[in-house]
Amino acid sequence: MAKLNPYSLPRPERPVQTRTFADRGVELVLTLHPPDAADMMRANEGADQLWEMYVTGNEDRGPAPLPEPDIKISRPLFQFAALLAEMQCPADPGDVYTAVDLITLFVKLPRAWQGVQKWVGELIETWSRTRPN
Repeated sequence: MAKLNPYSLPRPERPVQTRTFADRGVELVLTLHPPDAADMMRANEGADQLWEMYVTGNEDRGPAPLPEPDIKISRPLFQFAALLAEMQCPADPGDVYTAVDLITLFVKLPRAWQGVQKWVGELIETWSRTRPN
C-alpha cells in the first residue's frame, strides 16, 4: 500500500456547542468543540505549566500568587481548566478564557462551575461514543 500524504487529508469535522450558565445574576457563555489529541496534549502541558507557575516555581523564581487569593489549587483543577481552555471556540477569539480566568470564574460562580463540569463530562462522553473510529 502506498504511503498516505497527510497534508492532503481533510480534518474531521468537530461539532460545536454553546451553553450559558447563570450564577448570582451573571451569565457565563462557553462555546466548545470536542478535544482532539493535540488539544489533550496542550491541556496536559498547560496544566504542568500552571503547576510550575503557581505551586513549585522553578530555579529562577518561586511560585507566583494566583491573581485571586485563597483559591485552593490542585492538579485536577489545573487539568480541567487547561482542557476547558483548549476546548473553547467562541466566534470572537478575544472571548477565550485562560485557564486561570476559568479557575477564578469557578471560584466566584460555584453554581456555574457545577453546571460546566457536568456539561463537559456529558460532552466528552457523547463525543467519545459518536466519533468515527
